Amino acid sequence: MRQWIITLLSKKITKDKGWLLENLVFNSFNKNCEVFYYSGKKECDFLLLENRKVIQAVQVCYELSEDNKKREISGLIEAMEKYHIKEGLILTYNQEDNLKIKKNKISIIPLWKWLLDR
Repeated sequence: MRQWIITLLSKKITKDKGWLLENLVFNSFNKNCEVFYYSGKKECDFLLLENRKVIQAVQVCYELSEDNKKREISGLIEAMEKYHIKEGLILTYNQEDNLKIKKNKISIIPLWKWLLDR
């Protein structure tokens, strides 16, 4: 049911649901923020900057599974630690949870819910 909004708002026709989610998230960020991709030893999909300061780190994946959980979380944690961010965000299609790793809090939120809260 909610798949239509992802496809509708995407600017590319593809069957890669993860790419569609990332594209929708990118296009939904506040226009007052600068958006960057983080690449260190690991990767994080989005860093949001306001006034030249990183204010949020965001990972996007269609589904957080045993196959990708370590990769998604470790990339997010690396970016959070580098920029001294205490709370990170993982947006998924329909999963919701809260994790505490080291001193970091990670919120896992369905994309549709994040969009409605904006």
